[in-house]
Amino acid sequence: MGIARRIVRRSVRRAVGRNVWRATHPISTAKRALTPKPIRKAKRMVYIATNPIGAAQNAMVNQVFRSFDDYNRSKRSSYTRTNTFSTNGTFVSERAADGLESQSLIDSLMKVQRERFQDISRPLISEPDPVPSKPFYDQEMRRRKKEYKFWQFSHKKLVSEEAWEFAKQQSADEFEELLKARYVEQAKADSWWELLKAGDQATVTASLELAFSDNPAPVVVHHAKEKNAILVLFLPAITVLPEKRLNITPTGRLSSKKWTIAEKNQVYSELLGAHLIATLREAWAVAPSLQEIRIVGIDQAHNLGEGTLFDISVKREDGRWDDDSWGDIILAVSKIGLKRRGKSGEIIYWDDSEHQVDLFK
Repeated sequence: MGIARRIVRRSVRRAVGRNVWRATHPISTAKRALTPKPIRKAKRMVYIATNPIGAAQNAMVNQVFRSFDDYNRSKRSSYTRTNTFSTNGTFVSERAADGLESQSLIDSLMKVQRERFQDISRPLISEPDPVPSKPFYDQEMRRRKKEYKFWQFSHKKLVSEEAWEFAKQQSADEFEELLKARYVEQAKADSWWELLKAGDQATVTASLELAFSDNPAPVVVHHAKEKNAILVLFLPAITVLPEKRLNITPTGRLSSKKWTIAEKNQVYSELLGAHLIATLREAWAVAPSLQEIRIVGIDQAHNLGEGTLFDISVKREDGRWDDDSWGDIILAVSKIGLKRRGKSGEIIYWDDSEHQVDLFK
């Protein structure tokens, strides 16, 4: 048997599979099964001794096909391992991505409590910049250029000196007008500042409304005069929180997990406190006359008198306004702070009969 035939025979057996070959050769299969293994090995040794060339060709062909089979097997095994890892890794990564996305959303919602506001101060109108003389000089020289010929250097010099004097005077006059305008604007600013410090209702209300105009939680200034103000804070509903939270598995992997009722309401409480502390900080900063503020928190999905979450009053002197958690503390200790229900601490609305309703009359 030649090498080519041995390759064809090995290829056919490899292609049809062992089970198919056994089914099509029942006698040989039965004979092999009945022959003891030592006898089969002895026959193999005899064949190698009596037909060394054929045995060498068989060994070479088997080695080639075995190497090819091992290569394919290793690729399949590697693919299986890689695919399993990728599948598991993708699954874990997706859950981790969900958790990280949820945490990122929570951080963006809670960033309002980290905002700081600089206290308003007396507005100062800056001094005007000096008016340059050169433009006036150039304009005057163009106007008087026909008064001398190009060879009349002395006369041109005289005109130039007069033009500079004119330009300096014009510059000084313009600067004086700017100073007068600046004094007028400063007087207006000082008048506004005095009204703001005195707690003028229109001035304080306008200052608060301007400050609250870009807040993520809308604020309505119901009343602001002298030392007291009443604000209505429209807060986001609990549905603004993501469905899942970031979780760390016992093995240390990042994942995501659904909230428990208690967990979600606790985070919602912290979010409400964040908006409360941000609103109070901004109010104290832009209205120096205010010493006490009443804030009524309303769910944004409701109108005045409905969906009341809290109705609290605070004094400027009583707060730790640099503490980011102070808003949450205020809501926890106030008489009409957050109303909780059950062991889960679910946040519910106040009934009209349970809190001050004079605001909504």
